[in-house]
Amino acid sequence: MNVKNFNELQKIADLICQVRNRTDELLSDLRDDDSFHSDSELEHDVLFILENAESAIDQIIDDVRGELSTEFAKLVCDRLNTEEF
Repeated sequence: MNVKNFNELQKIADLICQVRNRTDELLSDLRDDDSFHSDSELEHDVLFILENAESAIDQIIDDVRGELSTEFAKLVCDRLNTEEF
């Protein structure tokens, strides 16, 4: 994965987190409003979907970081073995 795509994934994860937090705040505010009657199951489903999306992207980011760390470690070992350092 190139750096541009990796950075875009991080931005998307941050945006989803912001949306999830704002949605939670909004739903909480709406619950306090007597004129709003909502389906708590629907509220739960919306937050659950956002949490799962954020988690899935975070997992991709973690996997990429792990791969990059492994590749970097291999590169350092190769350079040490060839005495390029």
